[in-house]
Amino acid sequence: RSNTSFLQLLSQDSHIVCLQEHFLWDCQANMLHSILPDHDNHTRCHDTNEPLSGFKLPRGRAGVSILWPKQWNSQIQKLPDGNERVIAILISSDIDVCLINVYMPTMDKDSSYEYGECLDLIHNIATKCPCYYIMRGSEWDNSTNQK
Repeated sequence: RSNTSFLQLLSQDSHIVCLQEHFLWDCQANMLHSILPDHDNHTRCHDTNEPLSGFKLPRGRAGVSILWPKQWNSQIQKLPDGNERVIAILISSDIDVCLINVYMPTMDKDSSYEYGECLDLIHNIATKCPCYYIMRGSEWDNSTNQK
């Protein structure tokens, strides 16, 4: 919510916006529709697979979204693979494009498993995607050189 103005400004200059670490819970994800009513989205939150009730939510964690203008809906397919850190859409046009949005784990010493899981998901999406071009929007704030 604190970055609403920036998101609105960014969406005016960009056709597609990739968000990482949006900190929304699943019950709050519809907030994106109220901020950008002319856009649709593919969003996964930390609790998408195990939703929390809206009563006394803790601070949000992780989460990824891809936003696009609603007039593109007929050309966008939300891909089912992924988790709260990896999502993808297929954009149908003269040349189909797969867009993968990734929020990689941090440099915590115990994040090796999550890191490998994200790489596996990216690989699975890329090999399943029936398209010629694959684009990735991501935040790579990590290192596998952990002590």
